[in-house]
Amino acid sequence: MTLDGQLKLQAYLDGELNPDEARTMDALLASDSDAIALAEELRRTRDAIRGNELLAAAPPQRDFYWSQIEKQILAQPPRPTQPVRQPLFLGWRQLLASFAGVTAVFAFLFYPSHRLASPAFPFANEVEVVGDQTEAVVLHDQTAKMTMVFFQPRSTSFTPSATEANIQTE
Repeated sequence: MTLDGQLKLQAYLDGELNPDEARTMDALLASDSDAIALAEELRRTRDAIRGNELLAAAPPQRDFYWSQIEKQILAQPPRPTQPVRQPLFLGWRQLLASFAGVTAVFAFLFYPSHRLASPAFPFANEVEVVGDQTEAVVLHDQTAKMTMVFFQPRSTSFTPSATEANIQTE
C-alpha cells in the first residue's frame, strides 16, 4: 500500500473523508487484506493512546480569553436604546438659570456706576497733596454732574508730626 493510501485510510478511520472518498475506502477494505491489517493496527493504536493519554491542559492565553469575551458580546443581539428623557422641570430650571446669568452680566456691564453708589451726602471729598505746602480738595457732585477743585494751604490735621511718622513706620 502506498503512503498516500495509508494516509487516506487513517483519515477514513478518523472520519475526515468526504462521502465519495469514504465509499472508495469501504471498497478497498472489502477487497485488500493489507488495508484490513493496517486498519486493525491503526484502530488498536488509537484505542491504546486514548486509554493511556495524559491530559495536560495549557493555561488559556490572555488574547484567547479576551477574544472569547468579544465573541460573546458580539453574538448578543443589540438592545434597542430609548432616548433618555429628562423631567420637564429640569429643562425649565436650566433655561431660567441661563437667563438669570445673562441678565446679571448685562446689568453689571450696562448699569451706570454712579447709580450704584448713592452716598448719604452727595459730595465725595478727595484730598490730594500737590506740593509741600499745598493740597487740592476735589468735590464731586453727582446730582449736578459737577466737579470742583479747591487749592488750599496744607492743613496740619493731615500732616503727621515727626513722632507720629516714626511710630507708624515702626
